[in-house]
Amino acid sequence: MFTNLKKKLHRLLAMALSALLVINVVVPVQAKAQETPNDPIPLAEYLEDTYSYAYGGLLDLRLLNEWVRTPDDHNLSVADLPGTDQLWKILANNNQTADTSNIDLTALGLIYLNLGYLPLPLVGEDGLLEFVLGDAQVGALREYAHAPSATQAHGAAGVVSDSGGLELTHPGEGYNAKVDILSLLDLGGINVITENVITEAALELGAVSAVAKAPDMSDVPEGTPPVCDTNLTATPVGDPADDTWVCSGYQVADAQLVLDAPLVGELVTDLQDRLNTILGGLDDTVNSLLATDDSLLGVIYDIPLLGGLLGAIARPTVKVKIPLQNVTQALTGTPIADSNGLVFIDLEKGEITVDLKQLHEGDLNKLDPNTLLVDATQLAKITSALTSALTEGSATNPNGLNARIEEVLKGDDERTGLYATEVTIGLEALIGLLRLDITATLGGLLNPDIEGTSVRSLYESDPYNYYYRKGSLGLIPFTADIAVALLSQVGGVLETVLFGSGPESNGLLGSTVLGGLQTSVVSPLLNILNPVFLQILAPIAKIVINRQKQQPVAHGTVFTVSALELSLLDLGTDGEAIHLPLATASVMAQRTRLIDLNLDVAKIGDGRGLHTGGYVYELRCEAEDDWTLTKEGLSYDALNVGSGFSFADNQLHLTGATGGLADPLRVRPGAECTVTANPALAIHNALRPTPTGNDSTAARTPYTYFLDTDGTDVLVSGDTPVDQPTSMSSTGVTLDENQVKVDATEVGAEWKTHSFTFLVPEDVDSHRVSIVHAYDIDRRDIEITKAVAGASVEDKFAFQYSLDDGTTWINADTTIGHEETLTIKDIPVLNDSLEEDTTVMIREDLGTNPAGPLVSWKLNNADLTNTYGDGYATTASFVSGPVPTVPTPKQQINITNSYAAISVDKHIDGLLDGIGSTTLVPAGNTEMTIRYTVENTGAVDLDTITIYDSSLINDQFALPTGITVDSTTGEVKGCTLTFNEEGVATCEFTVTLKEDFSHYEANEEEATIVATATIDGREVTATATDKHGAMRLPDLVAMLPNTGATTLVWVLGLGGLVALAALANYIRSRRN
Repeated sequence: MFTNLKKKLHRLLAMALSALLVINVVVPVQAKAQETPNDPIPLAEYLEDTYSYAYGGLLDLRLLNEWVRTPDDHNLSVADLPGTDQLWKILANNNQTADTSNIDLTALGLIYLNLGYLPLPLVGEDGLLEFVLGDAQVGALREYAHAPSATQAHGAAGVVSDSGGLELTHPGEGYNAKVDILSLLDLGGINVITENVITEAALELGAVSAVAKAPDMSDVPEGTPPVCDTNLTATPVGDPADDTWVCSGYQVADAQLVLDAPLVGELVTDLQDRLNTILGGLDDTVNSLLATDDSLLGVIYDIPLLGGLLGAIARPTVKVKIPLQNVTQALTGTPIADSNGLVFIDLEKGEITVDLKQLHEGDLNKLDPNTLLVDATQLAKITSALTSALTEGSATNPNGLNARIEEVLKGDDERTGLYATEVTIGLEALIGLLRLDITATLGGLLNPDIEGTSVRSLYESDPYNYYYRKGSLGLIPFTADIAVALLSQVGGVLETVLFGSGPESNGLLGSTVLGGLQTSVVSPLLNILNPVFLQILAPIAKIVINRQKQQPVAHGTVFTVSALELSLLDLGTDGEAIHLPLATASVMAQRTRLIDLNLDVAKIGDGRGLHTGGYVYELRCEAEDDWTLTKEGLSYDALNVGSGFSFADNQLHLTGATGGLADPLRVRPGAECTVTANPALAIHNALRPTPTGNDSTAARTPYTYFLDTDGTDVLVSGDTPVDQPTSMSSTGVTLDENQVKVDATEVGAEWKTHSFTFLVPEDVDSHRVSIVHAYDIDRRDIEITKAVAGASVEDKFAFQYSLDDGTTWINADTTIGHEETLTIKDIPVLNDSLEEDTTVMIREDLGTNPAGPLVSWKLNNADLTNTYGDGYATTASFVSGPVPTVPTPKQQINITNSYAAISVDKHIDGLLDGIGSTTLVPAGNTEMTIRYTVENTGAVDLDTITIYDSSLINDQFALPTGITVDSTTGEVKGCTLTFNEEGVATCEFTVTLKEDFSHYEANEEEATIVATATIDGREVTATATDKHGAMRLPDLVAMLPNTGATTLVWVLGLGGLVALAALANYIRSRRN
């Protein structure tokens, strides 16, 4: 049967291949590879104005444009072709998000391949490809394309993550795609091969995916490959002088060639039938061998005691009965395989599986670019492995067909298989009718502990531990030991006959049984399968793993990687009808050198604590080739804000913090950039208004300047001309122990823009912008204007002020007098903690004048409380701002020093009492009135008046009752002086003149008046003195005789009075 089938199949196979070429079912056509993304435009033209490009497609149908159709036989439109791409046509970042899509297998199922007259579904159960997503371990099929900038591109397809990364799976996790190879072969209606030899040829693939990335190379040194993500490999692209690289990776988790071969499915039945035939005839073969084999008789006769007797009185015979063996179950359990694990044959299903990864050291994911999955040499390995699985002995291939059959026939531990062969040893006496028959299995013969029994049923129930004995030899002893010796000797010979004596000799099992199976069953099958493998699989199963290619375009080179590419219908001609890549990723990007750009920010000034957060900036950069960079909302963390900059090693260094943005920006060297604080820095009323001077735009906001260095000096920013970088100068910059100090006495409008335009240096690997935000606490001048009241005294006293509630005092620079002004300059409006307004106290040195001054203060025309102590008059504390008004107004302090003063008039009534300091008391007067008049002539309200007049103690007159004079101090008591509303106080008393009173002399009789007042705990004293005496006239008339002379005396007296009056006027004028 097999010989005839072999000849028939060879003939039909040749006819089928010839028919294919004759009837033109499959025509070898030169592939018209369309290089388009999704339309007929050539790739070079499509990317003519593109700087970066990314493509991801599970099925790269761009190469099938000539053969794909919709079910209504129309060409596919651009929208119908699967795959996603993204491109970018300027050099700036575009911030576009990735294009991703989960693959719609239903839509793919509507695409047909038009190969001659065969409309073949591209995807589906009956199509060229079938995708399986039922196993959650396999993952999702996606397409991914992202071209975020001119320097980066990322394409991916297949089993990839939603961010375009490989999701690696492992062999055995289920196939993800299946390529139906035979679906392309109708064979012109001649189906002998597809119906009898191979009914299905499918390539079952595990997870298939590919990733290509053009990474950001801006920070990679020239000539150095980039560091790629895990599972990706760096590959140079294009002209080596361009130093352009891509990172690519692919995954083919598993690849198995699965062939359904009906002939293989029939093999078990054929083997069983042939085995039964062979074993059925093996009894005669063995018995014939045993009958003619002197070695068997030899071993029997060599048995001690028994052997000699048997040789003399009995003739031994041995016959066997070999049982049929069922190998069907053994062959249909686990598939058989070759010795290397390449080919597996499932005899129950009639399925041949080729584990193709074993052709590549068990791993398909580490192959060099453009490696054939199966080439002609490897096909030969497959057929060799198929032969190994079906023909090699158990010593060479323990997993093969022969090992499996041999395992059944040899049994388990000498208990089953051919060890169940039943052996009958007959001992017949040479004289007489005595006979002994011993029946046992081969396994029992080899059991040294076997026991004899004459009960047949016991033997049959346990044939490996009992032998059956029937009859006897009369007086010849047949002990158990003799029986065991006989049995073991016979068993040894029989085992050798059946199984051989060593590895090189398999006995009848190898030569007759297995050899017979190989000759009659296996060899015909191989003679059919191997040509089919070579004639059908070889030309249609050329598959490339890690397919890579490069194509130059206007602005670079497009790199493409496919996890796997099918090249089908190549019948040895010059062309290939179909190239179908699975899981394809393409990228192209620019190698643009970018460097890190970072910011270092310091805040300085005594008001730096007013700002506790970070800062926000925007950056705009432009460079040649329309390269731009725009970043808004750049957040600079408060923890990175420093306290200033130092200059060392010709570099600026931020002090007080590490500085820097969380993520540096990437910019092109030579780019012109402008960094601006946005939003603008906040207003605070405590800050110094800037710009300084009379600038109408002055505001209470921080000012900002920028620092740089020319390698020798530190430069500070100036104005920014139109369309030019900000000017830089070293003017006003000094170093204080390496700390940079900038003179900010005058602040111009250029420091209020909070903006800086600069050029990124060409020859550096990174660049930092040094920003200084200055917070100067506002300062106010206090102007003190002084007035002196109540006395014309020398009043120029010193002033001091305190900013800490009187703990420490600071001397003012000068003293001031009446109607003079003193300015205390630059009082900060906030205290050192910046939590409260600055409080100010001012005090004046009072000097030593007891008459004052009494001090009063006004702040901006409002009374300000004054206190006295330690020789000072001190204001209550007052705050020095802040104020919103711009410019900052001065605070006006008015101080008035008031002094006490009085005038005193001591008066005695009498003749000429208004003239001079002596009153004439007429002769004969016995009383005299003394009057004290005090007038407050100063600026202090006095309330206590004390008279001191020691002249009242004399022997000229007597004081009236109630009037006393202290003999020590001269204080007069009993004459009370109280100022009235006009500031005048008067008291008087009348003294009694003694009889001998003559002259109360004015020069000696001085009175001192002391007027005092206590105001705010301070006593102010005004003192004045006056003299006034009296002289009593003698009684001249009484002394004259009563003659005409009396009249003469009166005339002389009147003349004297006129003279005294003239004298009094003269003295008064002298006093005034």
